[in-house]
Amino acid sequence: MVGTPGSRNSLTRAFGVEVLGRYSNHCDQGTRIERVLEIPLSAPTTPDSRPLRQVHRRLREDELDELAEAYLAGATVSELSDRFGRHRATISTDLERRGVARRYRLVQGERLQRAIQSYQGGKSISSIGRELGVAGDTVHKALTSAGVKMRPRRGWKQ
Repeated sequence: MVGTPGSRNSLTRAFGVEVLGRYSNHCDQGTRIERVLEIPLSAPTTPDSRPLRQVHRRLREDELDELAEAYLAGATVSELSDRFGRHRATISTDLERRGVARRYRLVQGERLQRAIQSYQGGKSISSIGRELGVAGDTVHKALTSAGVKMRPRRGWKQ
């Protein structure tokens, strides 16, 4: 009964054809399969190979203490991000969990007056932000809070 409809061999062939049919349209499939077959089973991992699951390493208590101390001593979140190898948002979250008050570079007083003069002189918000060492959004908020009439964006109708 080999090959008769309903037998195990016909099901295996049908399944094999279905599986092969899904992958047979790739022009480089043969070379890919050859490369995979050449890899020994006990091949060491390469530096660019990633683990199957992403590993989230939390900072130890002593590292969190060091992080908080460095921030309180004046280090920026970006500097700490580079130092500890973590994203800025994660560093901010860790500081918040430690109860460390965040520093914000506000545009006030003399810096606000400089920003207003620069903006009214024709400079862009982003260039003013670069000069002051803050984001353009921070400059925009400070200018609108101070009552400065904003220019329409280039290409936008008034």
